[in-house]
Amino acid sequence: MSDEAASMKTIRVVLDTNVVVSAHLNSEGYERHALDLALAGKLQLAVSEVILAEYAGVLSRQNSPSRRSKSQNRCA
Repeated sequence: MSDEAASMKTIRVVLDTNVVVSAHLNSEGYERHALDLALAGKLQLAVSEVILAEYAGVLSRQNSPSRRSKSQNRCA
């Protein structure tokens, strides 16, 4: 199969930030499956600098110490 034919069969997707965050919070589910497919090269991610910055900003807030302590307090 030629490179052109192979690339035509790859689905291009934009993963919403909520999907990326959910995939990081839950190792199972459709969100994680979609991210795993993209990381394995079965889906082609379509991103821009703006989208990457949003991913980074939201994920860094999710991993911040104050965010973790608030969620731990809710579970206690």
